[in-house]
Amino acid sequence: MAAIMAAIIVPRSAALAAGAAGTAAAGCWGGGAGAGTGAAAGGGAVEATVSGKKELLKIALKEEVVDPEDVEMLQDLIVAAVNEALRKAEEASSELMGKMTGGLGGMPF
Repeated sequence: MAAIMAAIIVPRSAALAAGAAGTAAAGCWGGGAGAGTGAAAGGGAVEATVSGKKELLKIALKEEVVDPEDVEMLQDLIVAAVNEALRKAEEASSELMGKMTGGLGGMPF
């Protein structure tokens, strides 16, 4: 199976409009259109983008990865990309929650 490579996918317009922190929050919590956390597999041949609500927003396939003789490899790449995107969305969500609740660590409830 091809090596798995991960990359954050953030639309350029969202990055410019919201700034780095705002983009992370928008992607994490399922913000505006096109926002999300993404990952790639197969050297970028398969890309998956998910929302902070853990909903699949987008799958992008490069033409060269679609081989009718090797459907199993394509399935594996899709699963790898989606799982990595979901892991990154969860990580971003946890990081954001940690920043928001940073001072509440010693609360007795």
